[in-house]
Amino acid sequence: MRPITNPLNLKKALHLEPLYGLNSAAFFNVLLIAFFLTLLSSRFIFTPGTSIALPKAKGGELATGYVVTIAGPNTLFYDGKIYSMQTIARLLPQLHTQNPQPLLLKVDKNIDMQTFLDLCNHARSAGFDTVQIASDPK
Repeated sequence: MRPITNPLNLKKALHLEPLYGLNSAAFFNVLLIAFFLTLLSSRFIFTPGTSIALPKAKGGELATGYVVTIAGPNTLFYDGKIYSMQTIARLLPQLHTQNPQPLLLKVDKNIDMQTFLDLCNHARSAGFDTVQIASDPK
């Protein structure tokens, strides 16, 4: 009687020697996993904006020259008078040419950043080298 494995020649398949070497499918899987781990653990998403190195604040009194209080997007106070952003932009060069002193901006937490940056840009274009910031947390 003939064994059942003879017609299909299965006896040869039962005694195959194991394959040694690099299996390309396993290698590809390891590379793919390493790629996804690298992608998820690093910062590929960039946040918009500019990083700013803030200076260390010194304690004590600061020499203030001109004090401008920002009360709203288009409401600024200087020397007891109300100014708009356009009128303060015309006033700043006159102040700087009369007596070049630092500019102190008094702000509170309700002021938006764009108003503050607009006023800083006007001060820079007027010639002010130093702009000091005083904030009220209320």
